[in-house]
Amino acid sequence: MTVKLEIPVIDLALSDGAERERLCKEVAKVAEEWGFFQVINHGVDESLMTRTLDVYEDFFHSPVEEKTKAVISEDSIEGWKHPTLTQASEYLQHVASQFSAEYVANSWIPATPKYTKKWPPTPAALRPTSIEFVNAATRLHEKLCRMMAEGLGLESDAFVKHFVDPRVSLRANFYPVKTESNFVGGLAPHSDLCNTTLLIDTVDGLEVKKDDTWVRVKVLPNAFVVNVGDLVEILSNGRLKSCLHRGCPNENKERLSVSCFYMPNDDAVLAPLDELLVDGQTAKYKAVRFADYFESLISKGNLLKDRIEQLRVEE
Repeated sequence: MTVKLEIPVIDLALSDGAERERLCKEVAKVAEEWGFFQVINHGVDESLMTRTLDVYEDFFHSPVEEKTKAVISEDSIEGWKHPTLTQASEYLQHVASQFSAEYVANSWIPATPKYTKKWPPTPAALRPTSIEFVNAATRLHEKLCRMMAEGLGLESDAFVKHFVDPRVSLRANFYPVKTESNFVGGLAPHSDLCNTTLLIDTVDGLEVKKDDTWVRVKVLPNAFVVNVGDLVEILSNGRLKSCLHRGCPNENKERLSVSCFYMPNDDAVLAPLDELLVDGQTAKYKAVRFADYFESLISKGNLLKDRIEQLRVEE
């Protein structure tokens, strides 16, 4: 069932001033209770957010022969995928099924050949706009991670110090208007394997599971939707929760969303923070190397919260 609840909205306007302590506690509280919230007055230039959505809209409305230049290859997760016009590579068969929405995914940091071979060549503004957006979003990712840590009573860098040389990627999803005769794909319920996700959207369609209820997120102008990922849940020893969510088309308008994922480098090892293992508290999750955790997504799929549950320590 989907109902009209609304996820919390946090105004960050005073987050670097007199209200910081209160706002840090509020961020930690909603991350614990919801795993999803929206932020306004976040410091990312609104015109950049608009340009980012515009350039990806131009990409998705490009001729198929242009988009095919960026099609996902057999050995990659980077590039363009369509639910009916392209086949899922063998490498991605557990992740990007034929039912997935049309999307294009690229890692923009680090800018190495491993991640850059499938940048869409058109429109010309896509690459520089995306890089500008990722750099701005990364600063917001780091700010929110510091606020969550402070809200838990930890040192400000308790989370971000595990994200030296982070890997930051974008995924843009496109959903035509949903009709009875028009199959447009979607995203099945899942949690994100990253630390945090920042999302901008054009119309309603994202749905979040709160307890046993699916809540459709109301798109606010110039807001970011913030999604707590699996890695925050691991680092916080379950205090903060990654949340099931799903991507749905809109019944009245085309929908375009752009998600920015903040992840550590491949060699980072994530485990519950020692600072939280006090007063008899024991680790609820096993330590995991990020490259191995990411590979579990590729090899086993991205359904529900299966990945993180496999790391749970039996009581």
